[in-house]
Amino acid sequence: MARRALGRSFEGGPQDDFLEGTGRSDVLFGAGGNDTIVGGRGVDLLFGGSGSDVFVFDDGHAGDMSFGRADTVGDFSSEDALDLSRTEVRYFAGYDVVSPDRGGFSIWEARGDTYVTWNTFGKFHDVKLADFQGDYDELFSQIRWYDDDYLASTATSGVIGAGETVTGEIEIAGDEDWFRVEIDAGQLYTFELEEADESGTIYDPYLVLYDAFGDYLTEGYGALSYFADTTDTFFVSVGAYDGTGSYALTATAAPYTDDFGDDPSTTGEIAAGETVTGEIGVPYDQDWFRVEIEEGLLYEFGLEGVGENGEALLDPYLALYDPSGEFVIDGYEALSFLGDTTGTYFIAAESYGETGSYSLSLTAGPYVDDFGNEPSTAGEIAVGEMATGVIGVFYDEDWFRIDLVENETYAIDLRGQSSGSGTLPDPYLSLLDAEGSELAFNDDTNDLDSQIVFTPDASAIYYLAARELSSGTGTFELEVFVYEGDILIG
Repeated sequence: MARRALGRSFEGGPQDDFLEGTGRSDVLFGAGGNDTIVGGRGVDLLFGGSGSDVFVFDDGHAGDMSFGRADTVGDFSSEDALDLSRTEVRYFAGYDVVSPDRGGFSIWEARGDTYVTWNTFGKFHDVKLADFQGDYDELFSQIRWYDDDYLASTATSGVIGAGETVTGEIEIAGDEDWFRVEIDAGQLYTFELEEADESGTIYDPYLVLYDAFGDYLTEGYGALSYFADTTDTFFVSVGAYDGTGSYALTATAAPYTDDFGDDPSTTGEIAAGETVTGEIGVPYDQDWFRVEIEEGLLYEFGLEGVGENGEALLDPYLALYDPSGEFVIDGYEALSFLGDTTGTYFIAAESYGETGSYSLSLTAGPYVDDFGNEPSTAGEIAVGEMATGVIGVFYDEDWFRIDLVENETYAIDLRGQSSGSGTLPDPYLSLLDAEGSELAFNDDTNDLDSQIVFTPDASAIYYLAARELSSGTGTFELEVFVYEGDILIG
C-alpha cells in the first residue's frame, strides 16, 4: 500500500509502505514491512524499522543536493539498501566503486558515524548511516547505483523455490542478482541457467551459492548442484563473465542417495586387479573404498572419468587414508603407495568441484627399490661423477655414499623435471654424516632443482639423500663437483 507523508513526521504500518518526505525537514518511520522511504527537499531523518527497507535519494531534491547538508538513515542494517538510481551515477565494472557524471563517490567516517558521499553536477550528497555496523564491502553490496531488478546481497527481494523458474536481467557488466532459496536437508538441489527467451543476450553466465550469512559455498557455470545436510536459507547468485542480458533460473530438488560413503563406514571395496565404477554426484563429494594393504607391496591406483556428453568426471583426484581414517597421501589421476604396515586402508575418489562418472583401478606387486635409505643399501658416487635414480613411491629416499676431503669446497646438484634432467617434480637434497645425521639440506636453489655447497672440516665418508619434497615420484640426476667459481646448477 502506498502512503505519502503529509507533515513533518509520519509512521507507516505493518504492511509494505512507500513514504516520501515533504519540502520540510521530515522524520519518516517505516515501522513493519519492507518499506521504500524517500527523503524530501529538507534535511530528513529516515527510519526503516523491521524488514528489508530501501532508502531512496533523489537529485531532484534540493535538500539532498545542497553542499554540507545530509539526510540521515537512523537504523541502516545489512538487510537494507541505498537506492541511488534517481541520481546521476555510473558503475565502473570490476571495481567496488560508483561514480556520478561529475565528481566522486566515497564512504567515510566522522566522529564514529559512517557517511556515504557522492557528487552530482558539482554538488555533494551526504547520507549519514547512524547505526551502521559492518565492513565497507558489505555497504557497497547494499548500494543500488543503477536500476537493478535484484540486489547482490542477502537483502534481495528475489526468491526461488524448488520446481520454480524466475527470470531477470543482468543490466550492466559486473551485476549479480541474488535469490533467496529455502533448502531442505537430504535433498539434492540443482540450479540451471539459460537465456530467458530467444531474444536473451546473456553470455558466459555463472552461478554462485551462498549460505544464510552471505558467505561463499560453491559455484558453477550454466548449472550448479548442492547437497545440504542441514535445512536452512541459502542464496543463489546469477552473474555473467561477459556481457549483459536476460536469463531464466530454474531450481529443482530431489532426494539424493550417495553410491559410496565418505568415511570408514563406506560399503565400497576394491582389491588388487579390480576396477570399480562410481559417480561424484555433487561437488566435493568423496567416494571411499576399503582396500587391504600388505607390507612391502607397491599399490598403484588409477582414476579416470568415463562417459560421454559431459557425463565423465573432470579433474579427478585421489586421496589415501589409514585404518583410522587419517590422511596419508594424495595425487591426481594416479597414486602409488608402498605398504609399510599390513592393514585396512581407504582410497577416496573425488574431484575439485566437478561431478561425473569415473572408474577406479588398482594393481599391486613387489617393489624393488633402486637405492636404499640407509648406509647398508646406499649407492655410491664420486666427485666429478653423475648418478641417476628413481623416486618410485611416496617418501622414497635414495642414499649415495661419497668420500669428501677436508677443506675442499664441493657443489652437489640434484636435478629433475624443471631442468629437463629427469621427471622428479620437486627434488629435495640432504647431506648426512657417516652416522646419518643431517648436516645440510636444500630445496629450490634454481627453479625447483636443489644444490648444496659444502666444505667439510674433516676428510670422511658422507651420504647424499635424494627425495621429492611432497608426494611426487620420478627420475633424477645427482652430480658432485669441486666448486671453483660461481655457484651454478649443471
